[in-house]
Amino acid sequence: MAEKVVLVGIKKETGYLYFVDKDGDISRAKMSRSKDIYERTKEEPKDKINHPPHYTQGKFETVQVIEDWELGYHLGNALKYISRYKHKHKTKTKQLEDLRKAIWFIERKIKSIEG
Repeated sequence: MAEKVVLVGIKKETGYLYFVDKDGDISRAKMSRSKDIYERTKEEPKDKINHPPHYTQGKFETVQVIEDWELGYHLGNALKYISRYKHKHKTKTKQLEDLRKAIWFIERKIKSIEG
């Protein structure tokens, strides 16, 4: 059951989800997740725009390789999908989708070379 909190000067406490209820008041509910999961969530990288975790596996970030090797649009996208397929998605369906996208970009590059 949600518990109503003070509208002004709310002090956020760990382990609670804060939300605006149907009456427009700010309420909170105890989160059911364990402290261990909460702590791991807090440690996720904060810069998901410039350094997404699914592109920063290993020694090199995907964008650095694409730029250094001057891969261009088609091959750069193929490398992007190959490098992230097992890190961004956990389901086989989504992983296969990323690999098929990589193949699609490689085939487009081949067609552009062949003329």
